[in-house]
Amino acid sequence: MALARGGLKLARALGFPVRERGYQVWYDTISELSELLFSDFHCMNYGYAPAPESAGPERHQLGLYDYLALQAPLRDKRVLEVGSGRGGGAAHVLHAHGARAVTGLDLSERAVEASRARFDGAGLRFVPGHAAALPFGDSSFDVLINVESSHCYPDVAAFLAEARRVLVAEGVLLLADFRHREEVGDLEAQVAQSGFKVGYQRDITPHVVAALEADDARKRNLIDSGSAIPDFLRRPIYHFAGCKGSPMYEDFRSGRRVYLAFALAAGQGRAAAS
Repeated sequence: MALARGGLKLARALGFPVRERGYQVWYDTISELSELLFSDFHCMNYGYAPAPESAGPERHQLGLYDYLALQAPLRDKRVLEVGSGRGGGAAHVLHAHGARAVTGLDLSERAVEASRARFDGAGLRFVPGHAAALPFGDSSFDVLINVESSHCYPDVAAFLAEARRVLVAEGVLLLADFRHREEVGDLEAQVAQSGFKVGYQRDITPHVVAALEADDARKRNLIDSGSAIPDFLRRPIYHFAGCKGSPMYEDFRSGRRVYLAFALAAGQGRAAAS
């Protein structure tokens, strides 16, 4: 999950009222809080299992990108990640999957600055921007990745329209995100009306639950050892992180929340790649 939107989830977990309109200042503030509390996390999503132990401590989080990459080859592609957060996913796409160039976009300028300091280099850049008004020309990218971000958007249809605009004709949107079970039909309808064609759709909730369980001890250790985290925040942070026993974990385990993965083809009406 991206740094800023991760902070948004944390804010909701803490019980703060959050409105989608006009919260740029809030996003930046909560980004600073996330940087303070989660500085050891380079890639914040709920993960995918199985994942090889050789991939390191964040193997489940990076494994979600690896899973998506199975649905659309990334080698030599121009890739945009919308909601790039802490930057670890974008860096992984570049270095592990051989993308030609990767651009990470996040709503929070402070999140972008932190990602630049952590990962910026040849073939990798981070820029601020809004998912519903992408600051790129038509047909600028071959693949767009969106991980655990769209559920925070006030206008998913606008994001999908922008995603299709910036993709080439043969471009693909790789989307992984969750919804409450009763909201799944709304997401499917938004996709159906977007002009994208569904090349792949799977409910990967069992794999996400397995990742949460496999990664539970590591995350708890990082949270419990964090001197910057006051005791009264630990329970909502466990929820935010999907730790076992938290409402978030129980929602996934029980099926109240469903985690979906899509590969969506931009299709006709887009310009061909140069």
